[in-house]
Amino acid sequence: RDPAVASAQRTLVQAWAYARDGFVDAPEEEAWDGELVRAMDAAAGAPGAGGVYDALDGMLASLGDRFTRFERPAVFAESMQELGGGLDGGVGMVLGVDAGKGVGGANYGSGGRGLRRLRASADGVKLRVVASIEGSPAGRSSDVRPNDEVVSIDSVPVAELGGVDGAAARLRGAPGSRVRVVLRRAASREARDAYTAYLPAGGAEVVSELREVKLEREPIKVRSVGGELLRGRDIRGARNVPNVAGGGKVGYVRLIAFTDGSSEELARVLRELADAGARSFVVDLRENSGGLVDVGLDVAGTWLGAGVPAAKVRLA
Repeated sequence: RDPAVASAQRTLVQAWAYARDGFVDAPEEEAWDGELVRAMDAAAGAPGAGGVYDALDGMLASLGDRFTRFERPAVFAESMQELGGGLDGGVGMVLGVDAGKGVGGANYGSGGRGLRRLRASADGVKLRVVASIEGSPAGRSSDVRPNDEVVSIDSVPVAELGGVDGAAARLRGAPGSRVRVVLRRAASREARDAYTAYLPAGGAEVVSELREVKLEREPIKVRSVGGELLRGRDIRGARNVPNVAGGGKVGYVRLIAFTDGSSEELARVLRELADAGARSFVVDLRENSGGLVDVGLDVAGTWLGAGVPAAKVRLA
């Protein structure tokens, strides 16, 4: 008997028990028992652990809860490595899902005269570059920009990569190895003008351009906190904020994730901004990918006093 298959089957039963005992809205007992039987039948004939995990995925899908999923061991190990603040080999490209409204509030319909929203893939979902980690291969490349659409990675179309997790896994690899990423972005005015010059009157207008980027993987140190000093007069609506109106200095802080070490990084950034003259702070959590709960509580505690709830959950 394959030990890996046996271990995966035990994991399947454990997952079934967790859902039975831990769900707020517990599944109906008889139906959930039936799901276990069906999953075990499918797992019994699986040639490897992957087949057992497929059966587990199907069992959890029957719960109808998109937030309940099984993370396979290799993916979980990578997640823990990222939450620890680094990767053995990657390119530093932060990806997000765009279901048609843009990532981070970007509006692709206002990029210039005649620009249209870029066409989505068949399932209506696109992957976009949310940001690049400072100092990483993607961060150093002038060809990678926020809001670029990811078309393919190493010639594999996005639709075949399995979403953000699959794309991120494809970007990772041994330090020193290279990866090819095809990106699409709204065409620059120069590109539109150059192409239009060769078109007959009334011809189709260029609205996007493709760019292939070759990046060499390297160890990535994730800095989850960044900051800069702004002046109040440069911030929309700041005239209504005490200590900022009239040009007071504002410390802008962005947290991209709650990883191991984020609390210490935040304290350092706040101290540096305060020493530089910041009188108020703006904390930007847009596109924050989440992370460790205890770190999130530590960060909230930077501003909240003792006994003040950091989060409230209402069960419907």
